[in-house]
Amino acid sequence: MIFSSVFILGSCTSYKIIPNNTVIDSLNEKTCTKILNHQYPDSFALTQHILLTVAGKQYDFIGQLTMDRGAAYRAVAFGEMGGQFIDLLVNDDSISILSNPANLPENPIRQGVAEDISQLFFYKNITKVNCSDLADSLFKVTINISKDDQIIYLLNSNNNQILNLNCYSGNKLTRTVEFLDYYKQNGWDPAMPSYIKLTNHRWHYALEIRLLKFNMKYDAGKVFNIN
Repeated sequence: MIFSSVFILGSCTSYKIIPNNTVIDSLNEKTCTKILNHQYPDSFALTQHILLTVAGKQYDFIGQLTMDRGAAYRAVAFGEMGGQFIDLLVNDDSISILSNPANLPENPIRQGVAEDISQLFFYKNITKVNCSDLADSLFKVTINISKDDQIIYLLNSNNNQILNLNCYSGNKLTRTVEFLDYYKQNGWDPAMPSYIKLTNHRWHYALEIRLLKFNMKYDAGKVFNIN
């Protein structure tokens, strides 16, 4: 079974989170929140080339992601021969695996892939951040998801770009992401990353995601209505 033995492995290296004691500047906080929430529009569709590395092997996919932020998203991946690899629908906080021909274990799909997508493409608006002003127009943004879970972004306010993020559960690093090669797309003003590198430390896989096509128009009834 593809990936199964890798996905059920244990956790990862531990890292300490340095508490952020910087006094929050409300203007900086608004700047950081705006950068995070306006990287993508509220509704969009992407076609992507995805390279998955797991257990020392690489797999190529074409991915189609359709996002209605805060309401739903659907992610479909097709293998090298064009066959469907996985079909995932997230509605509010409900995750439905519509198709899983390779019979992958569900936990890495729900807790790995689905969370990766939510994190990368900002499924829900971010409202509460702790923003620290660093040197050279860089900002460190800390978001406490829960008592134990934390996300730390590095932003550049000169060009309104997200440079990277680190996700922690307790003192363990669970996800690292780099956002690279920013370009403006037709119909949307802020530049968006055309190349994303992600490592999921919890489930032991890495993704390289290259943007092939961006569109703000799609048939929502066809995408999200599965009846």
